[in-house]
Amino acid sequence: MENIIEGYRLYLSNFRKIFKSVWFPAVLYAICFSIITTIAVIHYPRLNISVEVDPSIFMASLPTYRLILIITVVASLLSLLANVYLLAALFRLFIDHSSLGVIEIPSRWFWFNRTIVWRVCKGFFATLLLWIVVGGLAGGLGTCLELLVNKVAAHQLIPDGLFMWPLLVVVILLLLPTYFSMYKYILQSNLKFWPSLLTTYREGLRHWGLLFATWLIANMVILLVSLVVLLPANILSLANFQANIGMLYGDPLGMPSYILPFTIIIMLIAGFVESLIQLTLHTILYCTYNRIEKRELERRNYKKKLDI
Repeated sequence: MENIIEGYRLYLSNFRKIFKSVWFPAVLYAICFSIITTIAVIHYPRLNISVEVDPSIFMASLPTYRLILIITVVASLLSLLANVYLLAALFRLFIDHSSLGVIEIPSRWFWFNRTIVWRVCKGFFATLLLWIVVGGLAGGLGTCLELLVNKVAAHQLIPDGLFMWPLLVVVILLLLPTYFSMYKYILQSNLKFWPSLLTTYREGLRHWGLLFATWLIANMVILLVSLVVLLPANILSLANFQANIGMLYGDPLGMPSYILPFTIIIMLIAGFVESLIQLTLHTILYCTYNRIEKRELERRNYKKKLDI
């Protein structure tokens, strides 16, 4: 709990400096967030309802479905890249903090450091790839076990997901130390991700309890804060959903003519605020990383004394 308090203290006491560093990627992320959510709560439901009411227009609506899919996929990929840029802006401050002990005021409102962005990009996507591959193998193994048992029993003895989901949960818990591996790779420029992965994973695994408690509590707090802060966006989404459902039963839409630009603006603000909220998790994990590094240094020094 101490490192969580330390993380929030570091974030809030340096909020102006952090905001000056991350505002631009946060805006990029908010734009992508607004596009995706506006399509999800307005355009896609209305198109589905139109087809539901008049199935004869389904073929004529296919180009619109394809356009919605393309825009959503592109916006999702761009939001992922914007998120990496956002993390790079934050980790740039962490790098200064780890070497100087303080977060310095950024000299400019617009910032882009190719080296740091590329390092964060490699660390983030390498970790994501590891999670996808290991999670996919665990899910595949669980599915194969279910199929094998059901085939031997000649009927569905094992319900779908009985093996797969527990295995995925175990894998997620075992992969938590990769957070430490990613942070150490980004913050220590002399490391290479894959060659150092086994060593850094072992270091993180020795402090699995600290990582798990921090990750769980921090995410719970972020969830509660997000529910409160993003309440207007959630209410607007629910109102759009109810209005579209009403149209399916012949009721008028009942939404004002300016609902589209209003939704875009609300979701833009919601995406921007959400990006700033999510940064608190990385600040807390950064403080957890520092705590683990300190403990590992003490452990190595103690081991050297014993060897002497």
